[in-house]
Amino acid sequence: MGFECKQACYDHYVNYTFTKRFKIPSLIAKPLAWGVSYFVSSLAQSARVIPVYRRSRRIIRTLKESVETLQAGASVLIFPDVDYSSDNSEVGRIYEGFLNLEKYYNRKTGEHIDFVPLYAKQTTKEILYGQTIRFDKDRDFIDQRDEKAHELQAELNRLANTEVEVDLV
Repeated sequence: MGFECKQACYDHYVNYTFTKRFKIPSLIAKPLAWGVSYFVSSLAQSARVIPVYRRSRRIIRTLKESVETLQAGASVLIFPDVDYSSDNSEVGRIYEGFLNLEKYYNRKTGEHIDFVPLYAKQTTKEILYGQTIRFDKDRDFIDQRDEKAHELQAELNRLANTEVEVDLV
């Protein structure tokens, strides 16, 4: 993942994060992106991050690594929010491609994945977990993909609007 990850981080910081989102001039963004991309790619490697290849045939690599991780008994944390830079506490549209992981996992193991929505509540600094979403074994994957995506989005938004009681000790 080394150089490939560093290059992808660099490109994203220069072409979006620093220049478009934070409006930093390209002359300053490039050296800044170089340093940040080195740090972030090293952090990603040590955290055993699974790279996601969108709009590429290499997405199969992402799915394969994810299935192997799940088969090894580890969990996979996925951030499906399309507009990750939004300040809105509710989750807007989500990427649905990650749900294909269910199809590949089921094909390989005969089992279904438990998708457990997690929500980081900024106001209380807590991570909330929601109701597990699971594909029905008696229905075709394609027939229920959109439905499960909507269920996940609704559960994430329910968590966003949950009032958390804080114990004052």
